[in-house]
Amino acid sequence: MEFFTKEEIQKIIHFYDSKKNSTWFRVLYAFGISIPELIEIQVKHINLKKQTLTIEGKFHKKRILPIPNSLLHDLKILITGKKENEYLFSGKKGKLNPRTIQKALERVYHSIGINVSVKKLRNTLIFDLYRSGWDDKSIAFQLGHSTSRATRRVLNALSPMLKKIHPLDKISKWKL
Repeated sequence: MEFFTKEEIQKIIHFYDSKKNSTWFRVLYAFGISIPELIEIQVKHINLKKQTLTIEGKFHKKRILPIPNSLLHDLKILITGKKENEYLFSGKKGKLNPRTIQKALERVYHSIGINVSVKKLRNTLIFDLYRSGWDDKSIAFQLGHSTSRATRRVLNALSPMLKKIHPLDKISKWKL
């Protein structure tokens, strides 16, 4: 089971920072969505007042997800001046082409040597959300899993990385 380190995610985001792809990459990572879900996001799916994004997954299953504070400003800029039914990330023919995203991910590898895949991003998000205190059912909902079984499978594979720290070690300054 592959995942990115915190440093790798930071390098990838930094790589995209000066490029138009920065926001869609951060949306992919922040919500753990697939490329088809990403390209289907329309302006009407973003509620800035409630700070939520509605994702339409497989079989038109909708899930309403909280927007991280760090994405709010960028999303507000992207939707400014757009109509409700316009795609958030547009291409030459309206909707962004999935191949455009795949090529952009390939450029990361050629430029900084990190092989980026959506599956690896999703695994990383599972790991990061779990370490941030999310329970497996909430993580499963975030990623659009019908049950938490897939989430637990990823967490079990990554369990050696989940080093258990005793609470005393977190607060103790005593040295022996």
